[in-house]
Amino acid sequence: GIVVFASVMATLGFQILLESARQLIAQ
Repeated sequence: GIVVFASVMATLGFQILLESARQLIAQ
């Protein structure tokens, strides 16, 4: 249901944030 969808979107968003932070640190 909506809870599963929300949790999946949150997980994807969190991974994107981690990747962005990692690239910023790499620079």
